[in-house]
Order: sequence, then C-alpha cells, then structure tokens
Amino acid sequence: MGDTETKDERTDPWVYTLNRGLAQLVPLSLGYWLSVPITDIFHRLWRSKREAATRNHARILARPPDDPLVEQMAHRTFRHFGRYIVELLSVQGWSLDVMRERIDIEGDEHFDEARAYGKGVIFTSAHMGSIEVAGTLALVKGFKITSVAERLEPKMLRDWVMACRAKMGIELLPSSRSGMTLVRRLRRGEMVALIVDMGVSGGDGLWSEVPVSNHREELSIALSEDDGKSFTKPTVIARQRGGWLSYPRIFENRPGELWLTTMQGGLRLRLSEADLKG
Repeated sequence: MGDTETKDERTDPWVYTLNRGLAQLVPLSLGYWLSVPITDIFHRLWRSKREAATRNHARILARPPDDPLVEQMAHRTFRHFGRYIVELLSVQGWSLDVMRERIDIEGDEHFDEARAYGKGVIFTSAHMGSIEVAGTLALVKGFKITSVAERLEPKMLRDWVMACRAKMGIELLPSSRSGMTLVRRLRRGEMVALIVDMGVSGGDGLWSEVPVSNHREELSIALSEDDGKSFTKPTVIARQRGGWLSYPRIFENRPGELWLTTMQGGLRLRLSEADLKG
C-alpha cells in the first residue's frame, strides 16, 4: 500500500503538489484577506474584463454603465471572483473531516432518488459559485462524476485543473467527441455533470467582450406527431423588433386551441393547431 501511495504522489503534477502543500499551511481566512487588494489591482488594470462586467451589470440593473451602483457591482464581481480563486486553491488541502465540517449539503436526497433508477444521473447547472467546493460532494458522498471541459492552455494549467478534479472523483473529458463515453458512464450507473458557461459567437457583444447572441426578437413553434421523435419545420409565430420574446408558456384550452404567453415580452396569443399544420 505504501509503495502505491508513493507512486501516485509522484504522478501528480508538481503544481498540484505545491498547491496542496501551501493550502494546508495558509488559513482560508488569510487567503480571503489577501484576495481583496490583489483583485482590486486586477480591477484597475484589466480594462477589458472591467468593461465587460460593467456592461453586464448595467443591463441587469437597467442603468447606464457610469451609474455608481453599476460600477460598485462590477467591482464587487472582481472581489467575489478573487474569493472563488482562494477557495479553488484552498480546497485541495482539505481532508474529508474538514469538508464535512465546512460544507452543509442540502437536497442530496434528489441525487439518491435519481440513482435509485439505476440508469445513471445527468445533472446540469450554470457555472456559478465555487465548483471546487461543490465538488466536495463527490468525495463526501462517494460519487463518481464525469464532465467535459475546454482544452486549457498552457499545459501546466490544464494538468493542474485535471489533477484537482481527479482527486475529487471527477473525470474531465474533452468538450468535443466525448458523447459515447458519457453514454457508457451513464450505463454504468455513474453521474454526468454538464456545467453551462460557454458563450455563443455572433450577436452584438453587449454581455461580454466576446460577442454573443443575446436578443430574442422572434418566437418559433414546431409540432410533433410521434412524441418528440420528429418535428415539423419551425414556424415564426411572433416578432418584436428591439424587444424580447422569451420563456414561453403554452396551454391547450381545448383540443386544437393553444394559448401562448411569454414571461418576457408580454405576448398573449391564441393559436389554432390546424393553422400551424397548414
């Protein structure tokens, strides 16, 4: 057993070994304290990220980018990200006992219920908060999780991230051509995690420095006669130039008569299924 442990340790990337050693020496509270001046420097010097955060909060708060509250929230975003980096580094030095002491797990009964079906579990989430802290659930509960990730550069960073995840029972696969591997993991009754954090090319670049498609001026509908195996060609049923038509809700008032509303855009529409098929 001793030889095996020594061999495993030697296969760890040196940056992970260094991270784990420092994490056991530096208290989490000290890391939080140091992150404040460091992230303040990044906020001042990293103009593109600062402007992206400002645009995002201006949109969320419905205020101009130079509004004091918008600027304050953008600044706080940098500080919160600094805390996330501290947690990412610190959690590598936590023992199972420390994890159980620091982490309150709520809602894990839903995982137990899903696993009881014996067909594997797929769970999705936005990439929010500290993934590393959330990942301690895999160790504490004994879960084996497979996920996908973009190829990180440089290689040192990629090796470190993969080592961090592997120590928590999380296997990272390439973001492309991994579909069948994920299916096989599910067939073995394991878990697949899909964390949404990738943008879409195109659009006007309002939300981030990388242009994304963020407007939803049209709403389309497609019908199926075989329980979702195939669909008709999508038909545009509403347009609102310069506005939003999002989060639709549909209700069949009587056979063939559909009532459709949207949370964003205030759409109220009554449709005939026969007209859509025609």
